[in-house]
Amino acid sequence: MKHDGGNVVQGTRSNYSRLIRDLDKNLQNQVNYKTVAAAIDLRDFARYMIVNYFAGNDDWDRHNWYASFKHVEPTGKWRFHSWDAEHVLKDLARDSTSTQNPGKPTGFQHRLATSPDYRLLFADEVHRLMANGGPLTPENSVAQYNRRIAIIDRAIRAESARWGDNKRPGNPYLRGEEWLDELENLRTQYFPNRTSRVIDQFRARGWYPETEPPSFAIDGLAMHGGFVSAGAQLSIQGAGDPLYFTTDGSDPREAWTSEVAGSTYSAPQALSASAHVKARARSSGGEWSALSEALFVVGEPAAPGNTIISEIMFNPDGPDSEGEFLELTNTGSFTIDLGGARFTRGIDIIFDPGTLLDPGESLVIARVRNSVAAAKAAYSGALDNGGDRLTLKAADGSIIVDFAYGDDADWPDMTDGGGYSLELVSLNDPSADLGSPLSWRASHDAGGSPGSAPAGLRYAEWRASHGLGASIGGDDHDGDGLSDIEEFASGTDPVAPDGRGTFGVTRLGDGSGIVVSMLRSWDALDLSLQIEVSDSLSTNSWHPVDPASFVGSTRVPESRADLLEFRVTPAPGSARQFVRTRYTVLQ
Repeated sequence: MKHDGGNVVQGTRSNYSRLIRDLDKNLQNQVNYKTVAAAIDLRDFARYMIVNYFAGNDDWDRHNWYASFKHVEPTGKWRFHSWDAEHVLKDLARDSTSTQNPGKPTGFQHRLATSPDYRLLFADEVHRLMANGGPLTPENSVAQYNRRIAIIDRAIRAESARWGDNKRPGNPYLRGEEWLDELENLRTQYFPNRTSRVIDQFRARGWYPETEPPSFAIDGLAMHGGFVSAGAQLSIQGAGDPLYFTTDGSDPREAWTSEVAGSTYSAPQALSASAHVKARARSSGGEWSALSEALFVVGEPAAPGNTIISEIMFNPDGPDSEGEFLELTNTGSFTIDLGGARFTRGIDIIFDPGTLLDPGESLVIARVRNSVAAAKAAYSGALDNGGDRLTLKAADGSIIVDFAYGDDADWPDMTDGGGYSLELVSLNDPSADLGSPLSWRASHDAGGSPGSAPAGLRYAEWRASHGLGASIGGDDHDGDGLSDIEEFASGTDPVAPDGRGTFGVTRLGDGSGIVVSMLRSWDALDLSLQIEVSDSLSTNSWHPVDPASFVGSTRVPESRADLLEFRVTPAPGSARQFVRTRYTVLQ
């Protein structure tokens, strides 16, 4: 819809006409209200109205608005969009809350406001936007405006030269006079005072309660959400009315009945875990305040050292597949909040505040959310089937992860259109080079393991499963020449001698070096392996081979292992060279 209820841009008018009819019903009736709530995104609509009222838009809503809904989506709802809104921020006293044009946004607002539940929903959004650092608080309004001005400031000179005398021939509007004067007025008069003016207008209209919402403090200091230490004392403060709260993200007021659904606040609460706190005050006359809501995280922000990409399904079964996904895992010891972190290369997604991961917990994001059962969010763009660089930045701009995966011969070929994902070999190896194919393996099963721990055992678990006690150095319980840790790494049985070698050396036909091969079990988790070389066998002469020497891996199903191959070239001038394998169990 464009500008009015009769201007259909695409589709038909029938759905919009039905919405108008539903809005004309008694919205104090729960069934009628829920019918409207199923047809229009009420919170989105409330925010749309609040912004237009705040800006004092006086060229709206006779025209200059759009509305749309996704008719192919069964749960699609109407949403309204700003359009051509240049007649704003002109009059500090502007009040357009009385305007109610039938079939248009202002008419919808007045019809919805006949419902006590919508009025409180509207008030909740007012408080969210206009208090506690919201975007329409005086300080943030000025900050946002300054950011926009910085973008266009130099261009205003050209604008003045081109159009400045259009309305005043011979006496043009100038950047150094009218433009800067208006900036000063907005920064020192309009924005500092507009927020409270608009709240007063909403109160006069009955759209915002007289009862003041509560505020929060941590250990006696005002704080509206953020990172806190375990045991921090949460205080809820009000103006004298009884206060009610929850810590699980539910509303302390029961919808429709307006009864108390939360706990009565009487004393500070110790936070032993992250809490999504919601609180309201309730007057002696039964009026509920707007909602105060904040997320207190007992943990830390996502950062290098606690967040890693643990699985990549970049090419499930050929070009343009919808089944691709990424998995992120919290490798730290505390809950993390991904809020504000974003991918800046490879794909595009910004994580919402309150995207929490407990230690060891994973989050799956997908190209098409519904195509991956474990996915919690969808990203824009697509993972390149030919390999790509992935960069994840924290909310403060620091780099959390930055590496490139590939589809060359040294990367597991089953992950390139074969239906298997790339799984990180170890989540607990801080020195792992994520850009090395040696750090990854093809998933145990087709489809990968999104949202689940990869199949397999850690060394201690493996020993216990075979009835072995605590490890002592180079234990070889079956006496077959392979230490227990070698048996773990290669997937062989530590209590049944089989004589099967796990390490092989083949001389290249041209004499340029050797190929070293070794088995890496699918089931061995948190195990780091490395090929080292020496020309003398002395303790200090051993050093790792160049990562580029890794040739690739081949799946060996009968051994439940991958055969890894390395090409080792003797150092120039060296008459001989020794090779060994180093295994490191990561805890």
